[in-house]
Amino acid sequence: MRCVGRGIGPSDEGPVSCLKHYCLPPLERFDLDEILNLIASEKYFLLHAPRQTGKTSSLLALMAYLILNTWVCLTTDDRQVFDAFLVKWGRSLYLPIGINPGT
Repeated sequence: MRCVGRGIGPSDEGPVSCLKHYCLPPLERFDLDEILNLIASEKYFLLHAPRQTGKTSSLLALMAYLILNTWVCLTTDDRQVFDAFLVKWGRSLYLPIGINPGT
């Protein structure tokens, strides 16, 4: 169960810390062998699930697993990617009404 509000329990957003909160083991939420085969074959994979189901926590656990097994992992903030995209394509970029790239 997740608590609503700030400062009264586990966070209701962002990656969960299994050391602090109850959680399902992140590397058991998907077929680890299949993911490792895709990575070794230099294939892409998509992790698609509803909100707050552990996507970020699973990917962070996968990254830690890979690093412990001599892989090199890089990560980036979506905001940094979006800002770099705007620098290159901002003037010709069509954004739906209500989307403000400056926030």
